[in-house]
Amino acid sequence: MMGPEQVHLALTERENEMRVMWITGNKDECFVEYGRRKEGKLEERIKAVLARYEISHMCDKPANTSIGWRDPGWVHDAAMTGLKRGTRYYYRVMGVIHEIFKS
Repeated sequence: MMGPEQVHLALTERENEMRVMWITGNKDECFVEYGRRKEGKLEERIKAVLARYEISHMCDKPANTSIGWRDPGWVHDAAMTGLKRGTRYYYRVMGVIHEIFKS
């Protein structure tokens, strides 16, 4: 797994937030940049929090055996805050050096 997979948005408990989550094959520092401009520099940049689960976290067979286990990669999670209702926002998922997904 090289770039991001399973990039998705989700609501949070707060009306002015959206959560962005994605999976990568490494634990490199990643960010979400977002703003109202479609092109060029986006106004906000949020560092993603990393999480991971291992074979020992699985409850039973076959998931917790070497036969049933599949490495899920690293889960990156960032919340875009300060969003205004009825406003279109653009975002991109970025690594330290390069852009890896944009919408």
